[in-house]
Amino acid sequence: MSKSMSTTRSRLARAGFATGAVAAVLLGTTTPAFAAGAVTIDDATGVTGLVETITASSSTQFGTSGTIAANFSTASVCPTASTANATNIAATNVVRVTSSSVTMSTPATLVPAVYKVCVYSGGTLVNNPTTTPIYTVSAATPALNLTTGPAGGGNQITATSANPFLTVAGTTPGVVFSVPTCPAVSVTADATHVSASAVTVSNDKTTATITVPSGVVAPNTYNVCIYKATTVGSDLIGNSSNDYVAGAPEVTLSAVTGPNGGGNTLTTTAAAFADLGATVPAVNFSTTACSTTYENTGPAAALAAPATRASNTVSFVVPAGVLAPDQYNVCIYAGNTDGTSPLVAQSSAKYSIPLAAVTTSPDVGASATNKTITITSSSPILSGVTAPGVTFSVTACLPTYTVDGTHFAADGTPKRITDNIASMIVPTTVVVAGGVPTAYNVCLYNGTAPDSTLVSNAGTYTVAGAVTLANSPLTVATSGPAQGGTLVTVSGTGFPTGAGAITASLGGSELKNIKRLNGTTFTGVTTAHAPGVVGLSVTTAAGTLTKANVFTYSYGITVLPNTAPSDTTVDLYITGAGFSELTFADTAGGDLSDNDEAHVYLVDGAYSAADNSVPGTKNNPPVAECEDAFALSDTALLCSLNLEEKLNAAGAAQPNTPVSNGTYTVAVVNTGLPASEAAANNPVQTVSASILTSGSTFTVAQY
Repeated sequence: MSKSMSTTRSRLARAGFATGAVAAVLLGTTTPAFAAGAVTIDDATGVTGLVETITASSSTQFGTSGTIAANFSTASVCPTASTANATNIAATNVVRVTSSSVTMSTPATLVPAVYKVCVYSGGTLVNNPTTTPIYTVSAATPALNLTTGPAGGGNQITATSANPFLTVAGTTPGVVFSVPTCPAVSVTADATHVSASAVTVSNDKTTATITVPSGVVAPNTYNVCIYKATTVGSDLIGNSSNDYVAGAPEVTLSAVTGPNGGGNTLTTTAAAFADLGATVPAVNFSTTACSTTYENTGPAAALAAPATRASNTVSFVVPAGVLAPDQYNVCIYAGNTDGTSPLVAQSSAKYSIPLAAVTTSPDVGASATNKTITITSSSPILSGVTAPGVTFSVTACLPTYTVDGTHFAADGTPKRITDNIASMIVPTTVVVAGGVPTAYNVCLYNGTAPDSTLVSNAGTYTVAGAVTLANSPLTVATSGPAQGGTLVTVSGTGFPTGAGAITASLGGSELKNIKRLNGTTFTGVTTAHAPGVVGLSVTTAAGTLTKANVFTYSYGITVLPNTAPSDTTVDLYITGAGFSELTFADTAGGDLSDNDEAHVYLVDGAYSAADNSVPGTKNNPPVAECEDAFALSDTALLCSLNLEEKLNAAGAAQPNTPVSNGTYTVAVVNTGLPASEAAANNPVQTVSASILTSGSTFTVAQY
C-alpha cells in the first residue's frame, strides 16, 4: 500500500498536482492530526539521578516521519506542544523505532514526583490525555559512610549513590538531619530538623560531603535528607539508606579507680557542659551501656549521683552502690529528671575499684573437711575491720556479703589477725564437683551484714578427694643408702589417678618414678639424702600429709677405682650423699691423727669405732687413710688412698709397711674419734659411718 501511494504521489507530482500540506492549502483544507490514543511505557518508576532507557508503545500512533520528542511533565495534562520548561522536562535520546515504538532516556534532572510521559510526533501530542502513562521518581537512597558520631557534630560524613542524584542540585544542595522521616520538601530548621551549612558535591554528582552540624545531639537518631537547594520548600532528592546516630561525646574522668563503696569526688571537663545553662547535671554509674535518659529509680538509684557544674566542668561524688568487682560506664545527663533528662556525655574509660591481691595458705585441702586457712595480702586490707566475713564459691565473688546455695559462709567466726592477715575455717559444704579437684573463690568482706563489701580480690582454695596414710606407711623397705635408689611402697587410702596426681618425698628428697598401684598403694624410688632418720610427705590435690621417722638413710657409697696394688697411692672418686655436711680432716703433711673431723678410711671388714679393751683404741680400726678428702658436691668427693703406710691400732702410720693384699671396705666417717671420746666431746658426737655395701668394696692386689 505504501508503495502504491508513493507511486500515485509521483505521478501526481509529475502531472502538476500538489500533494501533502501544499495540496491542503491549494484545496483550502487542513492536514488531519494523528489520532490521539493510548501510550504505554515499559518501566514506570525511577530514582533521582538515574538515567535509564524506557520504551513507549502505541498502536501505530508515532507515524513514520516527522520529529519525534518526549517530555516528562508534572502538569495536570500533557501540553499539546512539546515545549520544555520547569514543569515539562525533555527526555534525551528519543528514537522512533517503529510507528508503534519509541525509546528515550529519562532526564537526570528529575526530582521525586509523578510525571506524565508525553510523546510528540512532528510537534503534535500523540498521547490520549486521559490515558497518559505515568513515571514515578523517588528520592535517591545514598549510603552514609559513617552511621555514628559525636553529639555536637563537627565531623564529616559522606552520602554516596550509584547514580548522579546531585545533578539536579548543582553545587549547593541542602542537607537536613531530621529526627522524623524526611519531609518531601525542606522545612524551616528546628530542633528536630537541623540544617548542615557545609556541603560539597563530587565532580561526578554521586557524593555529598557533609559537615555534621552542631545541633545534632545525643541520643537522637537522624535521617539525612538531601534537597535540591538550601531554600525552604526545596524538593527532596536524597534520603540516606542508613540512619545517623548521635552519640554522647566521650569525656575524661579525673580518676578511673577509687575506693569500694564510693565516697570520693570525680570531675570531668567538656565544652558541651557549658551549653547546659541553668540545668543541673546528674550522673549514673552503669555496668552496661549508658541509658539515653537519666535513671533514679529501682536498682539504678544506688548508682545515681547528683552533680554540680562550674562553666564546662562537672563534679560529682561516687555513689555508695559502686562496688567491686564490677566496672562502670560513667554517664552524664542534662538534668536529674528520671526517665527524661537526656544523656550529654559518657566516660571514655570505665571506672573500677582496684582490690588488693591475696594468697591463701594452705591453698588445697580435702573435700568436705574443716580446715583452718589464712588469707594474706601485702596491703592493709583489714584496716578498720574488726569482724570480717568470708564466703566460699565456685562462681565469682559477689560485690556484697551473700550466703546462699552457692556461696557458703566460713565455719565459726573468721578472725582478723593483722591488717594484712585473716584466718577462717573451710566449711564442710566445700566439696569436689564431678569427682575432680574443684577450685573455690575465697571472698573476704568487711563484715557479715548484707551490705558488707569486698576488701580484696578472691583467694583460691582447691578441694579434692580425701587422702590418708597408714600408721606405718612404708610397707616395703624402711631404710636404704644415702645416695638413693631404694624402691619403697607407700600405703594409705584415696590415692588419686592421673600423671602427677601424687608427689612424695622422704626428708625433703623427692621420690622418683611414682606409680599408683591402686587407691591404697603407690611406689617410688628414693633420691640422695644425708644419712639419718626422716619423715614421709605425700602431696595430692587434697593437700599434704606427713608421717615422721619412717625411713633411715644410711651412708652408702660407691668407690672408683675399686682396686690397686699394694705400696701405691691411688686417687678415689667416691659417690654417696651428705658429703657437703662433713668437714674433712686436714691430712696434709702426713698428719693422720684421729680427731673429731670426718675421715675416709680403708677398713678390713666393717668399721667400728667402739672402744677396744685398750682405752682410746677402736674395736675395728682403719688400716689406711684416704688423704686430702675434698667434697666436690653433696654426692661426690675425691681423696688419695695411701697404701704405702699401714695404720696401727692407734691410727698412726707405719712407714715402710704397705697395706697387705686383700679385700677391704672404704668407709666415710663423720668423726675419727673412738666412740667413748666422741660421746665425751663437747658438743657430743655420735659416730656415723657409711654402711658396708658392694659398692664400697676395695681390693688390694697386683694387677
